[in-house]
Amino acid sequence: MPNNVVYQGDETSQDRMSRAINGLPDNMTTISWKASDNSSHELTRVGLKEILFLAGQEQTRIWFS
Repeated sequence: MPNNVVYQGDETSQDRMSRAINGLPDNMTTISWKASDNSSHELTRVGLKEILFLAGQEQTRIWFS
């Protein structure tokens, strides 16, 4: 996770991340994103992609456990 912050990774959250990633105009622009503890963080497309990737990995781990 970026900066060791935990974010929601359920399917609804993954959908929101995908829309935000697609909507950001470049890799430098930031978007405010809430962490699991409700703290707000500024993330770039790159940060959101990392969170989305890790959420997908964890979801796959759970499904195949």
